[in-house]
Amino acid sequence: MTFIKSYDNWQIYRDEHDICHAITKPVETKSFQGIRNIPYLTMTYKDYRHFTFSIYAGFNLKRTGPILLEVNEITFPLHRYRDFFAYTYNSDSDVAIFNNSIKSGKFIQVRSYNSNNETALDYYSLKGFLQTA
Repeated sequence: MTFIKSYDNWQIYRDEHDICHAITKPVETKSFQGIRNIPYLTMTYKDYRHFTFSIYAGFNLKRTGPILLEVNEITFPLHRYRDFFAYTYNSDSDVAIFNNSIKSGKFIQVRSYNSNNETALDYYSLKGFLQTA
């Protein structure tokens, strides 16, 4: 991936398929005391009508545990993909997350559980988010 630009807490990259990825790392993590790689939240987009949200948890996600993304006091379940990733279930969720992120302007919160049932509560700042779209 090629780095394009930074907007406050968000970095924009473009991959070999000309798809852009807006990536941010948590500004705060609560609850989790274990070892993990650095987690991140991504908005992947091809154009203004084709985008999705995903997370990299930084640890093996619990197979049956919930993965929840919250923005503007609205919670969206995420679908576990492989061991470390989770995505939104559908484009309606993507649009709602995007719109509520713009309304909130503060944080996206992600709650996830590792394979040992330990909870991580990550806070991602939305500072710079609007400029990435």
